[in-house]
Amino acid sequence: MDDKFIRFRKNPIYWFNKASDLRAAAGAVWVAMLDRKPDPRLGLPAGFAMDIACPLCYRMLCGLALELCLNAIIVASARVPPRTHSLEKLSLLAKVQYDPPELALLRVLADAVVWVGRYPLPNGGDESARRRYDEANASAVSSLFDRSKMGTLDVRRPNNALDWTGFKQLWERASQHYWQLHRSG
Repeated sequence: MDDKFIRFRKNPIYWFNKASDLRAAAGAVWVAMLDRKPDPRLGLPAGFAMDIACPLCYRMLCGLALELCLNAIIVASARVPPRTHSLEKLSLLAKVQYDPPELALLRVLADAVVWVGRYPLPNGGDESARRRYDEANASAVSSLFDRSKMGTLDVRRPNNALDWTGFKQLWERASQHYWQLHRSG
């Protein structure tokens, strides 16, 4: 058993395959969100709206897919991936370069992996958890919505930065780097 565990841990293709599986799951959720109404086979109640219920879970799956893809790159470079969900830190270690707006999206996805995609509020009721919740919310709003004035109102409109096309750009940057390493190794 230990030999299998070590072999899997050191083989980047296992990491990349799991990343691809999570990407596919994110894609399935994305398609369900576009359809709005759930498939009747799911047995969800009338009026259930996939586009309202699933965006945070979609982001969580996107974040997990990128996390494992970046870890695959690190493993392909004969290093041990650190125990972190910080996509920004992993991208630096994997030497995958993202521009500042993309790094902001990585932070939104990392927040979804850590807690936003799983819990309604951060664990613990202490002040630091509340501050982290407020920071994550502000980060998501500033990265995922464009602001404009409409008379005296401050209006926010979704900018689709993390729609499937936006996520695909983040994914392709990492996966191309992985395949370059894989072919040369």
